[in-house]
Amino acid sequence: MAYAALFVRMLLRGIKSGVYPRGGSVHTRLWCAERLVEASGAANISGAPWMIHFARALGAGIGRDVDLHTLPPVTGLLTVGDGASVEPEVDLAGWWIDGDQVRIGAIVIKPGATVGARSTLFPDTVVGRDAVVEPGSAVRGRVRAGQLWAGSPAVKVGKASHPWPPERPERHTRWAAIYALSALVLAAIPLLSLAAGLAVLGVAMWHDRILERLLVSRTLRACHERQLARRQRRWQDVPVPAAPPPPPPPRPDGSRAGEAGRSFTLDAAGGHAAGPASPLHSQFSRSPLRSASFQSSAGGVRRNHSQLASSAISRSRPAKVSP
Repeated sequence: MAYAALFVRMLLRGIKSGVYPRGGSVHTRLWCAERLVEASGAANISGAPWMIHFARALGAGIGRDVDLHTLPPVTGLLTVGDGASVEPEVDLAGWWIDGDQVRIGAIVIKPGATVGARSTLFPDTVVGRDAVVEPGSAVRGRVRAGQLWAGSPAVKVGKASHPWPPERPERHTRWAAIYALSALVLAAIPLLSLAAGLAVLGVAMWHDRILERLLVSRTLRACHERQLARRQRRWQDVPVPAAPPPPPPPRPDGSRAGEAGRSFTLDAAGGHAAGPASPLHSQFSRSPLRSASFQSSAGGVRRNHSQLASSAISRSRPAKVSP
């Protein structure tokens, strides 16, 4: 309530009685101030002792022994005299819209006056001393002292009478304090419900974050396991290269088995020409016994080849015929 009064005073600073354009800055500030007061829960403390303090905080002039059971105007343009009484749900806004104009005015309630429940006091209304406004009336203008007004629009219907005793009953401070505290508790119910809702929402968001982290961790763990399984399958499909065989033992002549050998071919003159080894010769030369027999018989092959060549030449010559 105190914060609402402070912000309203700052928001409506400099506004006085007068006529302002509709939809202008003054109209917008008035609307925002009233929404702020409603949001603060000040309406829930109507009729409690706090209402007088709230009205004074807004800038209203409140006398002694005043019974104020309705919200004061946010403009602070309200004056209530000593011993006056304002019953519940009285409209004391102090401004109204007239076409394209916003009219703002002060409301004055003189000492000892009474304003009935659910009445409306227009801007620049003055209720005289000891005057009475009947419930549900709409007063515009000035009510003279000691008169009784009623109706909408309100008119004079007679003189005000006061059947109640002239002395006010004695107030008990203890019950007044209890009443004030109960009003605060009732006004705080919306705030308490809002706090409870925010607490539940915060706990739910906290649990959601924990659950989300768990789900994310589980998802990441599952993805990691799937990747590992894929890699393992790939490693199983790739053939492992075999180890190279050990080198063969050396031969008696110092060479190793499997080395490429040399072959020769015989020419027409009985010689030989060296050339690369054929597969057959390589296979033949890999056997130690065959290689040795081949080397021992190489000379005999050359000799037999020379004899065959000489016999062929002798056959090709013509024979001598004796005359």
